[in-house]
Formats: sequence, structure tokens, C-alpha cells
Amino acid sequence: MSSLGYAIAIADGPDAYYIAGRNVQVTFSANTPGPQIVGLADAAKGKFENGRWIRGRNVNGDDVVLDYNQASAAANNQSGSGLMFGSDGPIVQWVKLYRYQ
Repeated sequence: MSSLGYAIAIADGPDAYYIAGRNVQVTFSANTPGPQIVGLADAAKGKFENGRWIRGRNVNGDDVVLDYNQASAAANNQSGSGLMFGSDGPIVQWVKLYRYQ
């Protein structure tokens, strides 16, 4: 039996977001003119305490690769990377994005 997944995203400035979720994978795509592939410039798990973001460990490598077939991902204007949220959540992650072609 699988659990229902959910996520909520809150903008933290241009191309930066706090995302809280459980049992989901979050990918990013461009919705404005410019380079169409979106990558993760920086990502970290963390938490809020007394209204302040407390950055935890960085996430990268196997923590963010959702599609190891990079050629296929690129053909679909995807980087192959995103954020993973497991069943131990909700987890809060912060991400800063960049775009390229």
C-alpha cells in the first residue's frame, strides 16, 4: 500500500524556494523566456525555528538525481535532478535554481 504524497512550495526570492513535502519527488521547469533547462544551484534540508530558517545538510549527488539517463532528461528539457521527499516527512528543503541550454 502506498501513502499519499504531498508538497507545498513557498517562494524565497528569484528562483529560490522552501518546499515541504512527504512521499513526492519535485522537478522544476522553466515558465518564462530564456534557457529552458532548470538545474539545482544549491539545495539543503533544514527546519524553521522561531520563524527562522536553520539550514541543515546540503543535498546533492544521489540525493537529487531523479533520472540517471541524462540524455533522455535533456531531450525533454529536464536536468534529471529534483528534490526527493521520503515517507519520514514532512521534510523541509530549500533550493536555489539556475537555467541553462
